[in-house]
Amino acid sequence: MNPSLLESRFFGHEKGAFTGADRAAPGLFELANGGTLFLDEIGEMPLDAQGILLRVLEGGRFMRMGGNEERYADVRLITATNRDLPARVREGKFRADLYQRLNVVQLRIPALREHKEDIRDIADGWWLGHHHRHLTDEQIAALMDYDYPGNVRELLNLLDRATVLAEDDFAALVAEHREMNAGLADGQAAAGALPDELDAVIRWHVRRVFDKCGQNLSRAAQALKVARNTAKKYL
Repeated sequence: MNPSLLESRFFGHEKGAFTGADRAAPGLFELANGGTLFLDEIGEMPLDAQGILLRVLEGGRFMRMGGNEERYADVRLITATNRDLPARVREGKFRADLYQRLNVVQLRIPALREHKEDIRDIADGWWLGHHHRHLTDEQIAALMDYDYPGNVRELLNLLDRATVLAEDDFAALVAEHREMNAGLADGQAAAGALPDELDAVIRWHVRRVFDKCGQNLSRAAQALKVARNTAKKYL
């Protein structure tokens, strides 16, 4: 979304502010006054549009596009991203001042691989609702033998595939799914997703294993076959 469209969406516009603006309309901040505004994928906001958001966060004051009356909105802002925002700040793709303004209370949503014990309830509940029967222990065990980089959405897609194919052998289903998605990691590496510097690659890998081990440093060090202090250093 370009900055002018974003400004209109956030702050609203007056009649005649631009071609097609045949009536005045409030923006999201005005509509959310006294409540909460949730912005998903905040890391994807274009750099030249981030100043627009920063402006209203400074004091809650704004003007509609094409207007000259200052308005005020008291809004609790919640944002979400699956991006590494500090890294994007370092790369010059996200404003440091906006990051500091947003980063008041940070909540990390754990990946599904970090709470695999929930796979049983999630999968069995979905299966019961669609097939009126429970999954077997063997089927649950097969589902838990995968890391789900796509999180719950990927798990439900896998159950959808089992339904469409009338597949009861979940071990075979998961093996096929793993094979189908094996190219994603290779593709990312080939596309230059990994840094060139050896130390940076090591840090990336240690972080990946650390997350996979539920952010347990001792377990991560054991999996990496290094001393705990070594793993801590790279983290």
